[in-house]
Amino acid sequence: MKQDSKNYKVRCIGYKRNERYFTIGKVYDVVNGEITNDNGYTYVGYQDIIEFLSSWYNFKKVDDEEIISSVIFNDPATIILWADGTKTVAKTHGDDAFDPEKGFAVACAKKLLGNGDAFRMKFAKWAPEAEPNIDGFKVGDRVIYRFNIGTVIALSENGKIGVDSARRRVYFHDCGGVPIKAGHRGTKGTSKWFGSEQLKHFENRPLTEDELHAMQGKKVWLVSLDEDGKPDTDKGTMKEYCGWHTVKGTALYDEDGE
Repeated sequence: MKQDSKNYKVRCIGYKRNERYFTIGKVYDVVNGEITNDNGYTYVGYQDIIEFLSSWYNFKKVDDEEIISSVIFNDPATIILWADGTKTVAKTHGDDAFDPEKGFAVACAKKLLGNGDAFRMKFAKWAPEAEPNIDGFKVGDRVIYRFNIGTVIALSENGKIGVDSARRRVYFHDCGGVPIKAGHRGTKGTSKWFGSEQLKHFENRPLTEDELHAMQGKKVWLVSLDEDGKPDTDKGTMKEYCGWHTVKGTALYDEDGE
C-alpha cells in the first residue's frame, strides 16, 4: 500500500545510543509527521521525524499489510509474532487434531479481539446457540426404541429423552413428572421417557445393495412406500409396526410391505 510522506508506519530495528524509548521489533505509527514513543511522549515540529530520530534509533518503513513478522507452527501450538513486537498463541485442546489453518485463524482472531476471557466473551456474544441435545439426540429425531419407531418430542433436565410412539394404541404417561429443557410433553398418551442407551437413531432410507447383502438372515424394519415412493412410517403402513422380518434378498422398503 502506498504511503504518503506524513502518515506511515515504521519498525524500530536497532539502537545507536543508550536511549531505549522505542522497542526493537515494534511497529509505530507516524501520523501527520509525528510519532509517539513507549513512554507516551510525542515528537512534534520536525520536518522529517524519522531523520531526526536516526541519530538515536534505526527505523525501517513498513507497509500497512506487513503486520506479521513470522509464524511458527509447532503442534499443538500456532504462534504468530507480530510486527509490533507482541505475539499470540493458539493451541489445540483434548483430542482435537492439529490444523495449522485453524490455528492461524484463531490466533488472528485473538489478536483482534483480545486473549483469554476477552476472546471467549466476544465469541460467546455472537456464536449461535447450540441446539439442545442429549448424547446426540435432538427434538424431532426419529429413533428406534425396543421394537418401535418414534419421534423425540422432549429433553428433560435430568438427562431423559421423551419419545412419542408412531404406533397406535401404545399408552404411556406423556412424559410427565420432570422439568423439560427442550420440546414439549405428549398429549395423546403415547409418549414416554427413555435413557439414551435405550435408543438408536432411525435412518429413514433404503438399504444399499452392499448393506442388504451384509444383513442377510438378520432382522430389519420393512416399511411400505407411499405414492411418492417415500417410507410411510406414520400412517400405519409399517408391516405390523413392531414386527421384525427376515431379509430375503429384498430392499429394506418394499412396495408391498412384504
